[in-house]
Formats: sequence, C-alpha cells, structure tokens
Amino acid sequence: MNTTKATKTTPKEKPRTHCTVKGCTTTFSRKADSYRHITEVHGDAKKCPVEGCTWKNAKREGRLKTHMTKEHSDVYKRKEAFDTLQVLLCMTFLTALAVELELPLNHWPSQQTTSQAYTGSEESGYAQYSPSSSNGSPQNSAVLAAQMTYAQPAISNSTSMSGQSYPTAAWSQNGYQYAPQTPPVGASNAEDTSSYEGASSTEARNRYING
Repeated sequence: MNTTKATKTTPKEKPRTHCTVKGCTTTFSRKADSYRHITEVHGDAKKCPVEGCTWKNAKREGRLKTHMTKEHSDVYKRKEAFDTLQVLLCMTFLTALAVELELPLNHWPSQQTTSQAYTGSEESGYAQYSPSSSNGSPQNSAVLAAQMTYAQPAISNSTSMSGQSYPTAAWSQNGYQYAPQTPPVGASNAEDTSSYEGASSTEARNRYING
C-alpha cells in the first residue's frame, strides 16, 4: 500500500513582461501590450496640429483622426473639404486638357519622365507639353499653357508637278529625328513645269513628261 501523500501542485504564474525603457517599472501579461506601451508612452507620439491643444498619442493616424473629428470637427471638415476640392480641380483640369489634346488621362508622363512630345493631327505643327511635376501631376494651367508651343517644322523640300511639297532629306524638330516622306505615285521631285517659258501649261506638261 502506497502511503505517499499526494501533494497539491499550484500552477506557476507566467512571468510578466517588463517595460524595457529605463526608469519605467510597468509590467504586462503579454509582450504585445508591452510593445504598444513602449510605442504609445515612450515613442514619438502624434501631436494635435491645432494650436493650443496638448493632445498627443501613439504613431497611429487613426487615433489622431478620431481626435480631430471629435474635438476639432470644424477644422477637420474644412481641411477635408479643401483636399477634396483640390483633387476635383486637378481632375477637371486633366480631363479638359486631355480632351483638347486627344490624349488619354492614363498616358500622362510619369514622374521619372524628363521630356515627351505629343504630335497633333493638325497641319499647323506639333504640340509639345511639359512632363509632370515632382508629385506626379501636371503643373498648373498657367505654367503649362505658357510652355506649350505650336511651331511649323522647318524642312527642306521640293515641289512636284501638283505643287505639293515633300521633304527631300531627314530633318529634326525639338530634338526628334524625322525621315523624309515618300511622294505619292505620280508625284515627282523634279523641277517645276513653270520653268518652261513661252509654253502653255499643256505643252509644258507634255515636254516635261516626254523629256
């Protein structure tokens, strides 16, 4: 017969986690609580931007936003409305300019783009716009309008029988290289028929064709 007394064991209490900041004696049952305590109490706290308000808390934007909406709702609503207005104005300007240039909004140059030109379909020339500013959005309308240029490219050409001009050699414009155009069938880069003096237009044309 076993005469050994059964000893009642008590569960050992888990060691508490101490705050690691020198001089702080706070203890916690979970490490997660100690991390939160260190961040909120000893970390770089978020401070209320309203002058005269001494509120500060952890590095949590959510808590600062909650404080602003509760304690300074008038200031927060004005700022939120201003930010929304800025976004709407920027998008309105982008839409109007994209429609004018027939350029999709998602084709705006990126922040790393240094220069880019958009070639229009008009015969008057080529439209060039500046790249986006440092924050990725286009510059304001006044600056952008001042920087946009419309210029007829200066090219070396010759006149065909129909009077149509065609580039005879490669040419450049705004730092871009362009190849000479190929005249359509029936057009020639030879001299103008007006050089045949004293002959009618029909005779001059016949002489030109027959050599």
